[in-house]
Amino acid sequence: MEVPLKVALAQYASGRDPAEIVAEARAAAAEIVVFPEMYSNGYARFDPDDAVAGARWCAAAENLGGDFVGRFRRAAMEHRLHVVATFLETAEPKPCTIARCISATSTAPNSPADAAPASRHAISKPARVASGWV
Repeated sequence: MEVPLKVALAQYASGRDPAEIVAEARAAAAEIVVFPEMYSNGYARFDPDDAVAGARWCAAAENLGGDFVGRFRRAAMEHRLHVVATFLETAEPKPCTIARCISATSTAPNSPADAAPASRHAISKPARVASGWV
């Protein structure tokens, strides 16, 4: 038997509070909300020949235990809605674009272990894809 899944596609510019978007998706009876790619910086551009600009862009990468990801976790917990958060994640040797699946049953708003990688693309490297829930 097929069971339909109601997905909300959050087509908003970066900078809007994720909690507002998650609340809107919950009000529309969605079971999961997917944010646009690179929601953390909206694909901020820089001159690749400018080392200072490149370093500043890399420094803006988010870590899993930080407040940016924590806001998505808190929204998922509050609204009991699965969230796919997208951002530039800190990584070595360079940051990666990533989509993280955050469970609606999240119990730790700032725990890196609470978000499973949906996909990851290392900058200037081939894509590596994994999926799953925690």
